Amino acid sequence: MYDLQNIASLIKEYAEGKLSLEKEQELSSWLDADPKNRVFFEDVLHKQDWKVDVTIFHEANYKTDTADNVSRLTAAVKERIVENGGSFAAQKKRSGGARIWYYAAAVAAVLLFVGVNYLSQRSAAVEIYDVARYPEIAQVAPGVNSGILKMTDGRVIPLKEGSKALQIADGIRYENGEQLLTTAEWSAFKKLPNASLTLEVPAKSYYEILLADGTRVWVNAGSKLMFPAEFAAGSRELELLGEGYFEVAARKQGGQSVPFLVRSGAQLLEVLGTKFNISAYPEAAGIKTTLVEGRVAVSAKDKDAVHLTAGKQSLYNEKGFRVKEVDVEQAIAWKNGFFQFDGLEAGEAFEQLARWYDITVSYEGKHLNVPFYGIIERNKNLSVVLDILQAAGLRFKMKTNGEQKELIVVDK
Repeated sequence: MYDLQNIASLIKEYAEGKLSLEKEQELSSWLDADPKNRVFFEDVLHKQDWKVDVTIFHEANYKTDTADNVSRLTAAVKERIVENGGSFAAQKKRSGGARIWYYAAAVAAVLLFVGVNYLSQRSAAVEIYDVARYPEIAQVAPGVNSGILKMTDGRVIPLKEGSKALQIADGIRYENGEQLLTTAEWSAFKKLPNASLTLEVPAKSYYEILLADGTRVWVNAGSKLMFPAEFAAGSRELELLGEGYFEVAARKQGGQSVPFLVRSGAQLLEVLGTKFNISAYPEAAGIKTTLVEGRVAVSAKDKDAVHLTAGKQSLYNEKGFRVKEVDVEQAIAWKNGFFQFDGLEAGEAFEQLARWYDITVSYEGKHLNVPFYGIIERNKNLSVVLDILQAAGLRFKMKTNGEQKELIVVDK
């Protein structure tokens, strides 16, 4: 088995004209090992833009991340975006300050580091299922800003698609001022026993909400946020099922900081004021908590508390807590409008696509065990995403049953 990272490096050096004789022999050996390798190699070199992007991506990921290096790479990508008719300022604003040089390298990242890996593992030719044969794919639009607010008195409020964030204060309104529940109606509701609300965000959706204490929460597709109409005097507690990004407002009472608690299944997270992401989908292998800023403590009734600092992520499952350092930008990419696959396993990547496009994903043949790399904007139709992945060597079919669409990943 070839070292795939090394093969990627050899392709990059060949594209730059810097490949030594010794390395050229090594590359030739890989090319001769399988006809699919040579087809992929020639396809990469045929597209000049990929060579530039691959170079940027390789340097950004496999060289020391010094300030000078990041500055140089950022400048290079600014130039690439402008050359292609884009606006760097607009892209930077949309990304929420993410490492923007990843954006220009998105296609190269997927095509090279997924493609080399995938092609080298396949043992037999696979029929190409051209996505153009499946018009249902082109019709699958990306998710939108929408949701449903449910109240314990039985009221159900559909939230307007494309509306500003929902604000809970002396009433319920959109941040643009449009009122959904008057101050008087809100006051009466809060007096009901156990008055609470549930923000439901279905598949193909996301929503942003500003709570009465000033905490802002972005809720991802297929998630629910449950919270009381009024927080208790000494603490603030709510529940999340699915995924949410929190920017918690600090709050004091009697000179003491009031903690903010988030329950996700068996996990309890406690903070005072910070920024973090929780991914707690029931079908996932565990609960991931990623700290962007500040300090938090995560615990479970059967496990000791674990303290996280910025840049750390905990995974909680039946084995307990495991903590590691991560790239926080990947964890919150969904909130900034991107899929970011930096080594994400194929199964988890397809789960994200399934929730965002409201499709089911199944596998024909082997279940893919391939890491995905790269960034794709979430505002693209499904057909655009699949075109990119198919160019990397993945194959798809599509079935429809009424409104439900099934994407079949083919690997034989």
